[in-house]
Amino acid sequence: MRYLILLFLFLTSTLQGTITRVQVATGNVGTTNKATFGVTVSALTAGNYLVVALGAATPKKFKITVTGAFDLVGGGVGQGANTTGSYTDIYLYKINVGGATTVTVATIDALTTVYAVVVAEYSGTNLIADIWSANTSSGSTLTTGGATPSVANSLELGGFCAAGTLATVQTAWATTPTNSFTIIGQTSSNLNTAGNDRAVALTEKILTSTSALGSGITNANGSSQWSATMVALREIPQVNRNTSGD
Repeated sequence: MRYLILLFLFLTSTLQGTITRVQVATGNVGTTNKATFGVTVSALTAGNYLVVALGAATPKKFKITVTGAFDLVGGGVGQGANTTGSYTDIYLYKINVGGATTVTVATIDALTTVYAVVVAEYSGTNLIADIWSANTSSGSTLTTGGATPSVANSLELGGFCAAGTLATVQTAWATTPTNSFTIIGQTSSNLNTAGNDRAVALTEKILTSTSALGSGITNANGSSQWSATMVALREIPQVNRNTSGD
């Protein structure tokens, strides 16, 4: 009987990997409002996960696609909405088919607007959104607010959007991340018209506990309207079962 119990535990053992960032890329509308643009990435790997952090001037719904049909499965997992015109979204997708080298970001209604994105690929086992929070205000200090993840070793991501008037693309507008987060990507549009540009940044931390940590950054360009959202992603262990009847 003891042997049978041990055998059963072995056959139903769980496999759980480590959440690892594979690559990061950025994209923006540049100097003109657009309905769509593509972000160049290294070839995506089937089974990995795609995170897209998006900062926009209008509360448009966006669709994220890659070359080929049905390559991505997922959708929005966090949102911060400042009604003065700074909107932040984080999307999570599983990559079903690998090889794509372009991530296309588009408004669902095909109307033009200003937005910028950070795209990150992660490897992990059955990655899902666990919990999220959001915050909006004005000033030069942007914070997501905290939320308590259900398990330790979660991947916590903070997405930020700030309004501005920008003559050039901003690749260092977000500084001094709080709570030992790392800024892994940032960019902006550069329409350079009064308050119409949007800058986006994505921060990252692997949590070692279930503390209610939030993420924060400083806007090096100064005070502006902003929104932020945070999401904790966790793995669901994969269960192996012997169904052969042996």
